[in-house]
Amino acid sequence: MTSDDPDRQPLALLRRALERAARQTVARQLPIELPGLLVEEGIWSPAEALERIDSDSAHHLAALAPRLPRELALAALARADTSGDSFHGVPGLVALADRALELGATGEVFEVLTRLPAEARGLVIARVGERLPPDLRASAVRLVLADFPLSGDPDACVARLLLAGLVPEQRDALVREALHALGEFPVEPYQLRWMARIGAVAQAVEQAREHDEPRLRAPALAAVIPWCDGRQRAKSWATWREDVTALLAAGRRPDLPLPLPARPDELAELVTLARGLPQPRARAVALAHLAVHHREYVDEALAAVRLLDDLDRVLGLASLLPALAVTSRHEVAGEAWALLSRLDVDRPSISDLFKDWPGPIDDPPVESYAISPTPADLRTRVAVHLAPVQRREAALALLAAARRIDDTHYRAAALAALGAHLPDPEARARVFARAEALALASTRPWLGLVHLLARVDPEVRPTLARRALGSLPDELDQETLHNLPPLLAALTPDDAAALVTRILLAGSWSIVNDLQANVAAALRAGAVRPLAELLLGEDAPHGGEYVLPLLLRHADAELHPRIAAAVLEPFEDEHLWQFPEILPAVPWLSPDERAWLVARIPREALHSKLGNRREPLILALARPLAEEGAFDLLRPLLPGAGRAYRLAALADALPFLDPSERERVTKQLFGDLRRGDCHLTWHVVPALAAAGHADALVDLPTTLDTRNLARIAPHVSADRRPRLLELLVRAALDESRSLATSTGLRALGSLRRELPRDVLARLCERVLADTAESGRPELLRALVAEARDDDDEHDAVDPGLTSALVELAGPTGLPALVALLDDLDAAPSS
Repeated sequence: MTSDDPDRQPLALLRRALERAARQTVARQLPIELPGLLVEEGIWSPAEALERIDSDSAHHLAALAPRLPRELALAALARADTSGDSFHGVPGLVALADRALELGATGEVFEVLTRLPAEARGLVIARVGERLPPDLRASAVRLVLADFPLSGDPDACVARLLLAGLVPEQRDALVREALHALGEFPVEPYQLRWMARIGAVAQAVEQAREHDEPRLRAPALAAVIPWCDGRQRAKSWATWREDVTALLAAGRRPDLPLPLPARPDELAELVTLARGLPQPRARAVALAHLAVHHREYVDEALAAVRLLDDLDRVLGLASLLPALAVTSRHEVAGEAWALLSRLDVDRPSISDLFKDWPGPIDDPPVESYAISPTPADLRTRVAVHLAPVQRREAALALLAAARRIDDTHYRAAALAALGAHLPDPEARARVFARAEALALASTRPWLGLVHLLARVDPEVRPTLARRALGSLPDELDQETLHNLPPLLAALTPDDAAALVTRILLAGSWSIVNDLQANVAAALRAGAVRPLAELLLGEDAPHGGEYVLPLLLRHADAELHPRIAAAVLEPFEDEHLWQFPEILPAVPWLSPDERAWLVARIPREALHSKLGNRREPLILALARPLAEEGAFDLLRPLLPGAGRAYRLAALADALPFLDPSERERVTKQLFGDLRRGDCHLTWHVVPALAAAGHADALVDLPTTLDTRNLARIAPHVSADRRPRLLELLVRAALDESRSLATSTGLRALGSLRRELPRDVLARLCERVLADTAESGRPELLRALVAEARDDDDEHDAVDPGLTSALVELAGPTGLPALVALLDDLDAAPSS
């Protein structure tokens, strides 16, 4: 049943993918500054660190670059990602080029810079150009200015300001270009800081003073005052003082930096201001900003920070560490590390808290937002400053934490997904018991249990469903909501309705497709009436408009008119902004209700900020109206729908048209397909196949994509089936085609059994390799559930990747795949 190539045996394919995925996960879980710390402590060599970091992470590269020797820096620079089109995307390139220049590799770096794409080259040269010798610097700037994009872009603005600092003779022109590059974007304080820093102080002050409101003008002036002199400084300082006084009097504090560094005669005013802030956190933040510029205030800032709650105290201590003398730094870092060891920071990012505290002062930001630090990043920032005797132990602890992969819940689910295909009932039962035990022992047991539900025998399902329901957390996050349909489908109607009610009332959903999939699953569980009463009530929760149309399919004679009236009510409004939400209801409307709806569709195209709201409804109505012999109701709307939608609607009605119109429409559709000019191929192709034209579709000169080929397969004759398989094999071997995804494999359906084994193995290899790049949790999840599409019935169906692996392995090879997942703890993770 499998390919003869041992490297393409399903077990070998899955093992390699899991190993690669584990390495990717660990690489992404490494705190940004940890690889550099591991190199400093001798735990990793520079080469080892470079190999183990996430090669796609520009910020990991940037943090490691200062520890790389010359040859490694050049090698990393040569193969670094050059697709960045913003300062946020090029810090790795910048740091590697800077490091290589520092180590004397001027010629090699300049050669690399000249080969970069225009946007990346401009951004990198703007950052490292000052390290180039004068002749190469001038050449580099000329090269950049010849093709660097000028658009409504804050990065283009800052890049030109930095370039102006490299070629002072062009400063005024480049400052004008920088302001022009902003387009409609306002000038931000960090941009004004760079403008003043390169010597364009008058222009920076002028831009700062253009703000009318104190809340905008105060931070803008604070950014430029440190570079002002004489009367200009005195006048700007006086305006800043007035603005801050007004803000404080209004009960607001300026939440952006003070004008720092300050001159001796100005410091007393800033210290008084900081000490007088009434909120302890605001006072500590202001004193910390003062302290990193004027270190005589470090002790006072530390005292203020130590009065704060634990997390803010750690953030404040971490921000002050670079300003402390070595001995004090070790002591304060130890204090922060001890706090972190007992803090349970259960959040992916702390950027909302960290942004107020001072950052590095030697290198002002070139963008308006900083990297969002994670709790692990914060721990590493603190560990770097620990005393040597503690630092190594801390580095090893951080590495051990990064190597832990929290995916047992998906491992349990994947084990059940593959184990469900074991032919021996007793073997299946053992695998399901193991999967349940793994799920219950995981950090997110509900995610393992809900997918196990879809595989176990029906008599076991109610008990397992109650267990999964009881394990749900109080707050349902997006990942949980995405995975809930199997649980909802297995619950009693009352429990399913209660869970959907909880989702709607909590407002915890944010993706409409997930909400609709959850409601569809609850309806399959029989929760029609309780959900109808909830959504039709006076206090119907937000989101009901997205799911009420789904209820029509399951409504009885008593509920149908009530639901239909609620679904159709908004269409009294001529703007019809709810069009897409009614589409699932269209097949289940009565003939009179459909006629009423058609009469309210405007004759002209309707476009709004929400997109095309008219033609999708026309298309949804075509087939139901044609089936009931009422297609003529739709005809007056077709001329205004545009050629693509008009022909697609006629394609849906094809079997019900008179012979002459059917022939004419068919010719038009095939003409568009042959020219590659059919904009609704996905809709038109299955309609033509169902109307008896599948063989002709196989013979089109412009080959259909693989999903469309799979969709027409049931209608293709035995004579043309070899040609269909030939096209599918060709697409499978073509790496530029879209078949190599799990959903692409799923679309093949039963055709998977007809593909040559080596072709199916190659497809699995590509899908596994691509999915492994996203990490091991994502790879395991891909074995459990397909990425959601418009089909809300597929939640309990195996993903295409899993079905293909099962097909490849066959009954004899499947137990080895199950054993591999069962023993995943033994697999290498780094």
